[in-house]
Amino acid sequence: MARLKWYGDEIQAKVKAHFGVQLRVAAGAFRDYLRQQLGERYRMPTEDAVAKRNAANVSLRELRQGYGHFGEGEVAGEAEMGIERATRRRDRARSHVNRLRKIFASSPPGGYPGMRTGWLRMHVQQETDRVALVARVGTNVPYGRYLEFGTSKMLPRPWLSLGLREFGPQIIAILQTPVAK
Repeated sequence: MARLKWYGDEIQAKVKAHFGVQLRVAAGAFRDYLRQQLGERYRMPTEDAVAKRNAANVSLRELRQGYGHFGEGEVAGEAEMGIERATRRRDRARSHVNRLRKIFASSPPGGYPGMRTGWLRMHVQQETDRVALVARVGTNVPYGRYLEFGTSKMLPRPWLSLGLREFGPQIIAILQTPVAK
């Protein structure tokens, strides 16, 4: 009678080790994809920034017309000083507007949240358990949950579920790589 040799335990260990590595690779690739998507800045000037920019576009001629009530003679020198002061104020306002252009408005609902500080992006992490064949990608930043699901005053910006929908086919492709013999 021929004896059968069972290789199931060895093969199962090899397959489990392979999927543990592939799961770690897939989770790392997904983490990197999320960090890339969260790195996009959403640049849309706020209404306040637009109003200040429009206010800063006052021409020198308009300033002179505004100071026209000073008239001729002795007070004309004071009028010129007023125009210079107003010109400096206008220039300061323009530089303030240029700084305001770096301020970002909120991103549109349903899309990735715009990056302001990069804190969420830096704290997207992965965790892989090769024994249980489980991978987790997420963040420990408290407002990550509020961005994902929204609040009573803010519509959701689903960065995690949107990323999973977009990157899902690549995760499946990574996990479907054949086991080496």
